[in-house]
Parts: sequence; C-alpha cells; structure tokens
Amino acid sequence: MTRGRSPSTRTVQVGFLLLLVVCAAQLAFWMFDEVRYTGLVTEQLREAYTALGAGSEALDRLDTDRAQRLNRYGWEGAFFLAVLLAAMLVVLKALREEAELRRRQEQFLAAVSHEFKSPLASLRLSVETLSLRDPAPAERAELVRRILLELGRLERMVSNTLDTSRLASGGSASPERVLLSEVVEEMREELQEFAKECEVRVDVQVASAIALHADRDGLRTVVRNLLHNAIKASPRGGVVTVQAQVEGHDVVLEVSDDGVGFDPKESRRIFEQFYRVEGDGRGRMQGTGLGLYLVERLVTHAGGRVRAQSAGHGLGAVFTVRWPRPEVTE
Repeated sequence: MTRGRSPSTRTVQVGFLLLLVVCAAQLAFWMFDEVRYTGLVTEQLREAYTALGAGSEALDRLDTDRAQRLNRYGWEGAFFLAVLLAAMLVVLKALREEAELRRRQEQFLAAVSHEFKSPLASLRLSVETLSLRDPAPAERAELVRRILLELGRLERMVSNTLDTSRLASGGSASPERVLLSEVVEEMREELQEFAKECEVRVDVQVASAIALHADRDGLRTVVRNLLHNAIKASPRGGVVTVQAQVEGHDVVLEVSDDGVGFDPKESRRIFEQFYRVEGDGRGRMQGTGLGLYLVERLVTHAGGRVRAQSAGHGLGAVFTVRWPRPEVTE
C-alpha cells in the first residue's frame, strides 16, 4: 500500500514553502525598490542636466534609458516571481495531496478495524453458541452458514489487502487462456451466501466460449470485487446483472446493479485507493476502499480498461471492463 510521508518530510515541505514565500516577498520588494531608485536617480540627473543647460535630446535620452531599465527590471522580476509562485503552487499541491492521502489512510485503518471487528464478533458469538449448548439441527445449520459467510468476508478483505501489497511491490502475473464464464460462475458461487444474506439476485449472462488471455488469480479478484461491490450496493430484492460479449478486438464484461449509484463526477475517483462512495444509510456500504482500486489496477495491468457509469445517487451503476481478445494479445 502507498505509504504517507514522514512528519520530518512534511516539516521540510512547509519550511521550503515558507522560504519560497520569503523569496517572493524579497523579490517584490527588490522590484519596488529598483523602480523607486531608478525614478529618484533619473530625477536627480534631470535636475543636473537642466542646471548644466543640456538640450531636450539629452533629457529624452535620459527618459528612454529610464524606461528601458524599468522594462528590464519588470521582465526579470516578473519571470523570477512567476517561477517562485509556480514552485509554491507545486509545494501546496503536494501538501494537499499528502493531507488527502493521510485522511484516506486514516479512514482505511478505521474501516479495516471495523470490517474485521464485525465478522470476528459474529464468529465468536456463533462459536460460543455451538460450544456452550447443542442447538437444534436448523439452528446449527444457520450458525454454520453464518460462520462460513463471515469467514468468506474475512478472506476477501485479506485477499484485497495482499493483492494491493503485491501490486505496490511490482508483483508479476502469469497470463494464461481463461474461460470468462468459469471465473464468473466460480465467483457467483463464492458470493452466493453473501448475496442471499443481502437478498440480492445475481443474473449471469456469459457465453461459455468467451475466453481471455489473463492471470487467473487477477481475473478472479476483478470479478469478485465487481460482484461484491454490486451486491453490497443493491437494495433488498435487487438484481445484479453480469453480461459479457465480444466486441471487435475486445472482450467486454458488464456488471450492473440498481443500487445506491454515485455522482457522475465521481466516476474516476471511485477507482482511487482508499476512496469510498457514501452509502444511503442502509448500513451495507462499508468497505476498505481497495476493491475498485484493485479492479482498475489489475485490468490496466492486463492491457484492458474499466469504466464506471451512474446517472446519480440511488439510480444504480454499471461497471464495464474491456480486455483485448486472446488473438490480439498473443
């Protein structure tokens, strides 16, 4: 994962910014002082020339020389002032980005703590119930289902964190020919309990012949996160639709839902690390902000591209992934 800068680095940045401000102030004072000094000297020379009886030609030449000096001082000062201002803007941008990254990392840590705490508490309660008494078969089956559901939730969070770390360290992929329908069906089966818990139906329309040249584990992560995100965003009784088709030289996967949606202005930001779209109050829109980030990174690494679309909050979302067909990549 991306690491924030140390406090000492931030101190250096702030100190450098203050130094640039002082330099800009000194430069502005130098320009003002040169204009004032040039005007003063010109007036003194004009008085001296007049006392000596110099003609109008000499006085005109004096004015011309003063104008040239002021013009030179103005251009030189303006250039260096623009450089200093540009440097200040760069440092300010870096400070703002660092502050935003720190804020997201704090949110990420808080989210991870919450996301781990909830399933662990549920697992503890279920296991304690099984250990303290012998429940009826139906209750035992429900407890086991709950345990498996929470274990799957923990596994997804750990997988996303490890995948993020692998990408950050430049981990390599192992491309091979993969049937997209197999991966989609595998991930639907894996998320079946989660979808049942959320009362969301997953409708898959992927032809069995569509193949990709991709890293199988990376493709699983992409499909898993897109499906999990769509299910999590959907309302009770909602439907998540997964479609795939071949369009020209591309294999196109589309995952759509009728859930919380997002502001169209967020269509690129939702793929940023630690960024999370605000939920609608139903309590299911928690997350670490890594799922869609991993989707974008893995798809791009495989030579594809991903796009998110939504008409607005509460109007659902569509995620479209395009990969080059095997004939093109091989």
